[in-house]
Amino acid sequence: MKLKILGALLICIISTHAQNYFKLGVENFKKENYVLADTFFTKQLIESPGDKNVRYNRAIVSLILKDTCTFCHDMWNISHTFNDSEAANLYYLHCGQVDTLFYNNSYLPTDKEHCRYYEIIEHNKYFAYITGEVKDKKNNNRSSIITAGVFPPIHSNIIASYKIDGDTSKVYSFTLSPPKFPGDDEAEYDYIKHSPYFKQAMTELKLYRLSTHCEYVVDKSGRTGDFKLLNTGVHIKEQVETFKGDMERLTYLTKMIVLSMPEFTPGKFRDKNVDYLVEVFIDYWGDEQKK
Repeated sequence: MKLKILGALLICIISTHAQNYFKLGVENFKKENYVLADTFFTKQLIESPGDKNVRYNRAIVSLILKDTCTFCHDMWNISHTFNDSEAANLYYLHCGQVDTLFYNNSYLPTDKEHCRYYEIIEHNKYFAYITGEVKDKKNNNRSSIITAGVFPPIHSNIIASYKIDGDTSKVYSFTLSPPKFPGDDEAEYDYIKHSPYFKQAMTELKLYRLSTHCEYVVDKSGRTGDFKLLNTGVHIKEQVETFKGDMERLTYLTKMIVLSMPEFTPGKFRDKNVDYLVEVFIDYWGDEQKK
């Protein structure tokens, strides 16, 4: 009897997965089954995280369910990833305040009618920081790193993006002049692979197939700091438990790789050195024959 029930349940699960979660979300939305609609839109987002239409619909359902936090997160994502003005307006209406500053060709304050550049500063209700973007009115065909993950690529007139945490200065995540490691990308790769901390991590933690996603700040002088390990990817199941036990050591050694880097050419915005947030993947690849 138990086997029959289990079999029926399995068939039900397979059948549900075979359907389009987005379609099920829309059907339940029309029936005003908003909790179910939210569930299906969320499941579809797990499979298609870059789908603008799914995220937009989940945001609307979240607002109906008074989950303003999810609504704001989704609308912020849409407005920034796709440069979507409608999503931005909804975000400002429900999730925070926005200030706009206008500048002329020489980047001096001016009014809206005579501006060449404009800076949008967001005071977010659900984030403990302020974000800003600088846009060029006459530069509508430049592809920015902010939208590089979207396919097909979306062109943007954004020329700078930054974040302010608390009372700290602006930390840029995008400008037209990012920091540069001495030499080319291959030189940076070689530096990491030959770092004594890299070799120490490989030896101590017995790693041979692991990726770390990190971020750090290159300051106005070109020095690295404010390291943070964002994520890890363990590719060999047998190493998962061992790796988890060494997280603190892995974080320390990866941090030392970054902090011991030679000075960068600092990032710039309008010919001035700026603090710049950099993301990097450090891959601990070893001899797979040792597994």
